[in-house]
Amino acid sequence: MLPIVFFLLKIPWPQVDEPPEPGVLSLKQTEAEKIAADQDARDFWKKQMETQDARLLGLMEADRSAQVATLWRLQINCCYADAVPVEAKLDVEMPSEPNAGRPKKGWVKIIGKLDFRQSPRGEYRTLMKAKSVTPISGPANPLDP
Repeated sequence: MLPIVFFLLKIPWPQVDEPPEPGVLSLKQTEAEKIAADQDARDFWKKQMETQDARLLGLMEADRSAQVATLWRLQINCCYADAVPVEAKLDVEMPSEPNAGRPKKGWVKIIGKLDFRQSPRGEYRTLMKAKSVTPISGPANPLDP
């Protein structure tokens, strides 16, 4: 009965997260953002990226010709209905191969290598060097991709 009620109320059925892929570490955007602030975490992830890839899910809105895109995530203030997109503190270096895909906007799954770059003020920011960017319908929990 519950699925029918959800359908009638136009509430989407929860999606199941994708199974982990061999050699790919799944990260949440907030985790990837926080890594940049800690030298030990940056060193750890640089070592991990020598043998493995990372996977991030996020909202992307970018020009198809842009080499670096910014991810967005949804932030909730009071309830799910008031969730608003906020810019994530990480950048995505788009793949250069034309067959790797360059979606213009929407939910994406990005597989690639984490790297970090320092701003002129000395702060570090996470950079995902994408090997592939694949459009998806959305994560199981859009508030915590």
